[in-house]
Amino acid sequence: MQAWAGFAQAGAVIYVATKGVDAFRLWRRQKIGERKLDTAENILDVAYRARLAFSHIRNPMMQGGALEVARKSLVADDPEWMARVPERLRQQAIYGRAVFDRIQLEAASLAQLIALMPKARAYFGAEVEKQLKILWRQRAAVWAAAEAYTRDTGSDPAFSELIRRNLWEGYVTGTGSVNEIDVAIADACGRLESVLGPILSETVDLVIKP
Repeated sequence: MQAWAGFAQAGAVIYVATKGVDAFRLWRRQKIGERKLDTAENILDVAYRARLAFSHIRNPMMQGGALEVARKSLVADDPEWMARVPERLRQQAIYGRAVFDRIQLEAASLAQLIALMPKARAYFGAEVEKQLKILWRQRAAVWAAAEAYTRDTGSDPAFSELIRRNLWEGYVTGTGSVNEIDVAIADACGRLESVLGPILSETVDLVIKP
């Protein structure tokens, strides 16, 4: 009888231990699931904010106050160059500096793309990380376009058109022309939504619309 009691006690210990492990595994799965949901929502939120940031940066309309701030900055940096440069290039340089200022204003929103990349890859794989990288690279493309715009003399019309497509949202010329940055941003956001949207619960209404 004592032997059977010992077996029963051992069995009870094993049973309790097994149930404890199962409970821990269930708790762990729930926590990971919650983190994935939170991360998916954050990624879509950051992508949407980045899209708004690019719309602001690449808006062809520039307020006079912003242009005046840019002009004063250029004069402070190199007054001699501003005095001797041809009027067209001076105005383009002012506009380009104003675009740089916009990029700086949106720096925090765009930096979130980089901050989320490790979690994006860990939870959802290389494809989601790739789309965040694509969005981040558009910042460099717009910056390069703004720099090129300040020096563009118009001697190469095709290059001038490329600069303007990269610099301005919605800018296209000719039948069938494509604004490459517009397409890259829209495609990246769409791919993120297609992967992460189904992961979110039906109560989460966070959609990146074209």
